[in-house]
Amino acid sequence: MKIIKQTHNPLLGRYQVELEYEHFQQPVPKATEVLKEAAGILKASPETMKVKYIYAGYGEGKSRAVVYVYDTAEAFSKIEVFRKKVKKKDEKPAAKKET
Repeated sequence: MKIIKQTHNPLLGRYQVELEYEHFQQPVPKATEVLKEAAGILKASPETMKVKYIYAGYGEGKSRAVVYVYDTAEAFSKIEVFRKKVKKKDEKPAAKKET
């Protein structure tokens, strides 16, 4: 894995890093794998990182990943909002009695 481009966005308090991941004759890496390796290369905590995109080239054995590395955990929690879907309980209407 190598860094292609790294830019700092002071307004959002994060670095936008573009990485190249080689995986010859392997499936496209999962976001968790990319996150672990990127944390090692960038020397950052995985709790303040987010893999935004993974672009795979067909037949190349290379993928590009865009990773956001936040300066603080507070900046991460303000911008990256995780929305969990709330399951609705299906209430069956009362059975109608025929008269």
